[in-house]
Amino acid sequence: MKKSVALIIFAFVFIAVSISGCASVVASAPASPTNTSSLMPSTFTPEPISTATLIPPTVSPQINAIQQIRNDLELPELPLSFAEKTGMINSPSGGLDVVVYQDSEGRKYSVNPETNQVVEIDARILLPKHGDTIAQIFSMEVLKSRAMKYIKAAIPDFENLQSSWQYEEGEKGDVYFFTWYGEMTSGSMNRPFIQFGFHKNGLLFAYYNTLSLNK
Repeated sequence: MKKSVALIIFAFVFIAVSISGCASVVASAPASPTNTSSLMPSTFTPEPISTATLIPPTVSPQINAIQQIRNDLELPELPLSFAEKTGMINSPSGGLDVVVYQDSEGRKYSVNPETNQVVEIDARILLPKHGDTIAQIFSMEVLKSRAMKYIKAAIPDFENLQSSWQYEEGEKGDVYFFTWYGEMTSGSMNRPFIQFGFHKNGLLFAYYNTLSLNK
C-alpha cells in the first residue's frame, strides 16, 4: 500500500516537472520576425522625386507697361506693390478707372487697366522738404531738354503729332512744368494732355499722359 502511494506521488511530480520544462522552452523561444513586405501591396512603386523647376508667376501687362515707362523716363526699376484702384480726376472723363502701383521709394504709377497704359506718375513724396540741402540745380532750359527727350521716348510719333497740340511751359517756385494739350472733345471734362513736372534738382516728380488714351 505504501509502495503504491509512493509510485503515485512520483508519477505526479514527474508530470509536473515535464509540463514546467515545456513551458519554459516555449517562453524562451525567439519570436518569429514579422514579414513587413507582406503588408505592402505587390504593385507598390516608390514615387519619383520631382526635379521640375517651379514656373515663376507671369508678369502682368500692367507691370510690363510700368517697366517700359521707367525705361523711357530713366526712372529706377525698384520693386513694385499694388496700392489701390481709384479714379483719375485729370483724365478727359474726370474719373478714369486706374490701378495704382507703388515702388519702394513711394513713387506711384497709375495704369489704365483697359489699355495697360501708364497715365500718371506721382513722385511728390520725393520732393525736397523746406530747408533740405540741394546738391545740384538745373536750369529750366536743361529740364526742358529732358522733357523733349522723354516725350519722344514715350510717344514715338511725337514729331508728327506735336503740330496738332498746344505747348505750354511754366515755373512755380522750385518746380517747372512742360505740357502739351490736345483739343477738348464734346462731353469731356478736361483737355487731354501730356505733362512733365521737374524739381530744379532734376527730380521728375510728375508725369501725366492722357493724350494717348485712345491710341
